[in-house]
Amino acid sequence: MNAKNKSSSIIPSLAAVSAAGLAAYWFLVRPWHQKWGAVLMEAHRPMPGDYLVPNARWRTTHAITIHAPIQIVWGWVVQMGQGRAGFYSYDWLENLFGMNIHNVNQIVPELQNLKVGDNIPFWRGTGITVRQIDPPKLLVLGGSLSEGQTQAAAAGYSPCPSCPTDAQGWSSARVRCTGHGGLPHWCAC
Repeated sequence: MNAKNKSSSIIPSLAAVSAAGLAAYWFLVRPWHQKWGAVLMEAHRPMPGDYLVPNARWRTTHAITIHAPIQIVWGWVVQMGQGRAGFYSYDWLENLFGMNIHNVNQIVPELQNLKVGDNIPFWRGTGITVRQIDPPKLLVLGGSLSEGQTQAAAAGYSPCPSCPTDAQGWSSARVRCTGHGGLPHWCAC
């Protein structure tokens, strides 16, 4: 078998593997990721900020139970952003994409006074605007995450009203991202 025949047999194999990987993502990973940590009822329940993107083409709802009272959690949420406290994620991965993110491991008093109209920087001059805030229980952000794109995205943080705190004061929170256009929905939240 010559080199031309080898390469022509590899191309269909790569196409098949790629198609299988895409199908696995679309049918297995994507549905799980779109409601990461949220039960079905939470994922479909209306949430503050939904009004910012009527008829959204995509919606992702993530939920988590945090082992701390909501007043403590709020201090961490309100200080997020590039050039602020980071995103409490894998900064090495974010910086691999040139985002210049530096996560902090403490509450920063100077970053606790967020108000409607403030911009939460994401990267390269883009950010998202605070649309609604009610400390310590609600933060709604809305705007464009992509330079030069006509995209709307909304992210809301709020405690789950139907999830009772337990005797230790743990709180539950939901974050929803919605939008149409711009940033691909699979990487927006």
